[in-house]
Amino acid sequence: MSDFDFDARVAEAKRQPLAELGRADAKAASLVTAFAVPVAVLAAVMPGRHLPVAASILIALGSAGLVGAMLILLLRVIMPSIKGAPRGTYLYWATCDPPALIEDLKAGARPEDVIRVSQLATRKHSWVSTSIYVTASALICLVLGVLAALI
Repeated sequence: MSDFDFDARVAEAKRQPLAELGRADAKAASLVTAFAVPVAVLAAVMPGRHLPVAASILIALGSAGLVGAMLILLLRVIMPSIKGAPRGTYLYWATCDPPALIEDLKAGARPEDVIRVSQLATRKHSWVSTSIYVTASALICLVLGVLAALI
């Protein structure tokens, strides 16, 4: 006889991607806050300034990149993914009556739930990574724009 409990293993396997979803959301929220600081500084300092064309272009590109990175984070990572109502989720349970909920809970964890949640966590981390690359490029443009304005 084996000590292998399939339902317990699947439930445990689902916990890791769920934790990763939380990590991705927390990273995205922190990054949105961090990206807003340079944009706010630019909005406060730039009006009425007469800059060389090259500096203006670089600062505009950098600002657009920061705003784009924030939108990527807000729209692709932080915004909830509510597509359908797969069994074993609160979305499905919201449509259940008590007997249907009990039946679904008795069915236990399903491997397809682990796969779906893992894919969602992977997608969210990919978007966080993309926004970091966009931000790095935007910050380089901003620094070059400030340097061009000072020269």
